[in-house]
Amino acid sequence: MTEPPPLRGRLERADRTTLAGWVADPAAPGVAVELALLVDGVEVGRFPAGSWRADLAEAGIGEGR
Repeated sequence: MTEPPPLRGRLERADRTTLAGWVADPAAPGVAVELALLVDGVEVGRFPAGSWRADLAEAGIGEGR
């Protein structure tokens, strides 16, 4: 069995109130990736990375999501 390709993405902003960026799964370009936020190794939240972005669509990344 082959390993799936690694996720692609970039963390563009991280501060006390905001995390922003993008992530895409090359093996499933039309599917939103769900991310888990860990603090000191403990999961404190989950959220989908599925908002459409023109810059990603223009670059051919994950159907723009």
